[in-house]
Amino acid sequence: MGTPRHVNNLLSVFDLTACKALDLPENVSRRVIFIYDRKQKLKKFIITGNEVPNDIDSKLISWLEENIQIDDVAFGLKRNKLNADSFKKRTDGSNAPV
Repeated sequence: MGTPRHVNNLLSVFDLTACKALDLPENVSRRVIFIYDRKQKLKKFIITGNEVPNDIDSKLISWLEENIQIDDVAFGLKRNKLNADSFKKRTDGSNAPV
């Protein structure tokens, strides 16, 4: 068993794809900026661009805030992509990107 890793600060940019997970009528792909600062207790998701209506962006941000943990972004992204529809629970009960 390895040493636990802790992230204090993180700035990450990744692509999020979603459809079924958010009950959307069609597949949506958006670029997301994630900002995390443990000391300031900051965890913020920002959707870039304006190609999608604001209500869908709000749904995406809500889903990210409810489902994504710092370790998912820091250690779990593959090729800086996250597919909400294939996001699975870990055996320890937490969520993990696939």
